[in-house]
Amino acid sequence: EAESSINALTILQHGYPSDHYLGIPLYENTLIRPWPESREYEFKDLSYSDRGMAVYHGWLPLYSIAASFSFFAIHPDEPHDQLQVQHGPEEFTQRTIAARIPSIIFSAVTMFLLFVAGHTLYGKDAAWAALVAGAFLNSMVWMGRQARYYSAALAMSLACGLMLWWMLQRGRWRDFFIGGIVFALLFHTNLLSFINLGLL
Repeated sequence: EAESSINALTILQHGYPSDHYLGIPLYENTLIRPWPESREYEFKDLSYSDRGMAVYHGWLPLYSIAASFSFFAIHPDEPHDQLQVQHGPEEFTQRTIAARIPSIIFSAVTMFLLFVAGHTLYGKDAAWAALVAGAFLNSMVWMGRQARYYSAALAMSLACGLMLWWMLQRGRWRDFFIGGIVFALLFHTNLLSFINLGLL
């Protein structure tokens, strides 16, 4: 969650998820490569391109967190010459809430899509069963509150699956148009889910 939040703060700084924050390079994974251009650091994280843009994570969840930060008037920090605490407990709480709100919104979208998918496939009883199960399953609740890409990936994957079904069953231009939009959003959320659903 801290990683996603820092990426969102770099969006507020540069307009895109950047590989530096407070003048320090970000390291997210153990996939690192030699960095001869740097005078201070021996290795560079592969999560970022040579131009310093995030390539490992989809941008939709990061931009949604950045939008939430902007709504809550949370701004990126500036580097200081001395080490110092920059935020108190109340600010920590506000930042945690702001970072998690987009996931909660994506969770609400997931619940709605579970109901629609259940109703489309099997009727009203299945729709309510899917909604209740989704609302109480521990894994769904856990994914739905993390300030990460999980909730958005779940919502977009479900939307793509539902649109695939409608493309096959109804085959209207509107289904393909909306399907194209949700597939594009899934591409910018989670690439592995996009590839799997794209193969379908």
